[in-house]
Amino acid sequence: LTGAGTAGAAAKSASAETTSAKPAEKEELVGNEITEEIDLDGFDFGTEPAQTETKTYSDRGMEGIVGLSRLKEVFGEEIINPLNNGKNVFTNGFLLHGFSGNGKTYSVEKLAEELNREIMDSGEFIRSVERIEKAGKGSADGKISELIDSVIIKINPDDIREIAGISNILKSNNKSTHKQGIGFIDEIQKFFPAENQYINNISAIQAIENSAKNGMVLLATKRELDSIDPTLINSLRFERLIENKPPMRSEI
Repeated sequence: LTGAGTAGAAAKSASAETTSAKPAEKEELVGNEITEEIDLDGFDFGTEPAQTETKTYSDRGMEGIVGLSRLKEVFGEEIINPLNNGKNVFTNGFLLHGFSGNGKTYSVEKLAEELNREIMDSGEFIRSVERIEKAGKGSADGKISELIDSVIIKINPDDIREIAGISNILKSNNKSTHKQGIGFIDEIQKFFPAENQYINNISAIQAIENSAKNGMVLLATKRELDSIDPTLINSLRFERLIENKPPMRSEI
């Protein structure tokens, strides 16, 4: 019995050791699995990626125009550079033409941003001048000159009298300051819808001509260039005819 008891106790002890050893094996296995997942010693992350130069672009001003390299070149050389350097624009008129949606009006809006000018309706421009004149005669000339320098005047095709009023304002200002105004006619065909454009709208043409003579640089847009009377182009002194085309893939 003593031997049997001793053998039984030994068996139980061995069994207990075996039983107690099993969780340890499992624990070690789990530990190894975790170690394999999180132990990053010796792991090669490679070299840091090369730093690339990032360029920032603004959609304000001429940078906001995609493509139209010819237009940007002409605007830059003949309008922006002279005005930013305190000089006059020597080109009398710029006519932008092209299909609808090709950015003609948008280009003028971007030009206004580049020059830090507001596009102001012709009627509001005349009323602003009248308010300045009523406020004080002594300082009126200087303030009117500042106003002319801060806006592009959007000419209303429905009222020829506004064009005549603008012409008189520019004439008076130009005598003392020799500064120019910028006028803008969006879709110039609205002024001249008839076939005999030159004959039927002589008063409008004369008013615009007078404004040009008195120091107004004229910007205008037109869809099809071949539908406008060549005589009209000459009379309004459009020296630059610029076609607005969709940008090429390489320019996008």
